[in-house]
Amino acid sequence: MGGGRGLHRRQSQPQLLEAQRPHRAGTPLDFGRQGHQYGSWLFFRYLSERFGKKFIATIWRLADDSSRQISRSDLKTYSMRAIRRAVARQGRDFTKVFADFARINLKPSKGYREGAAYPVPFSPRLALGPRGEDTGWLGAPVDHLAASYVTFVPADDAPPGRRLQIRIDGPPRGFSPAARVVVRFESGRSKAVTVKLSKQGNGQVRVAFGRGSVATIDVAMINASTRYDGCFKRQTSYACAGAPKDDARLFKVRARVL
Repeated sequence: MGGGRGLHRRQSQPQLLEAQRPHRAGTPLDFGRQGHQYGSWLFFRYLSERFGKKFIATIWRLADDSSRQISRSDLKTYSMRAIRRAVARQGRDFTKVFADFARINLKPSKGYREGAAYPVPFSPRLALGPRGEDTGWLGAPVDHLAASYVTFVPADDAPPGRRLQIRIDGPPRGFSPAARVVVRFESGRSKAVTVKLSKQGNGQVRVAFGRGSVATIDVAMINASTRYDGCFKRQTSYACAGAPKDDARLFKVRARVL
């Protein structure tokens, strides 16, 4: 899930992270043209491996808005609404589930039974060294049901035993933002960290960043919005043929060596 606009430095704006596309991370999951709909099966593979093989059948049943539905409130349902309902029946929050999906796609071999054969989304790599080195704010516009990534690595002159402060400035909670950090150690072990975002979309974590022990630190910034305008009226290529209300929401990340 990624982006394509190169890094830019501006005094009044955050640097723009490269917009990433390979699912394809920067492309909304529900985009139904240009063959993308055939790549979105990976999300359903993820759901079935997480919740069981019968989960997809549950989504199909909840997407049925025929006269056989018992409740009138289920009429005019559609794909994303059915998915959200199915996830809720598992006692899970859709935003968190979609964020976990975006996270494991950075290392599919660890997240799927056949993941070693899956492509990995693009993530720009930035090296940080001495204590106090700071990236400044890096920004990426992220569309609905999409994600953007960046990876931090210890530079050759990075001392051992350091930590990295990662700050996230995303859109407010109503737009369904999320952020995940994955620390990958030289030993092959990894540790996933959820960045707890405030109502305003801000949050931070501190993780290990010592040269010789840490290989990479991946950051995923996720827009899990499923809000649409004009469902069944706009004839778009998205869920319910509506217009997404939360595209191009700006996420910013900043890393500093402690």
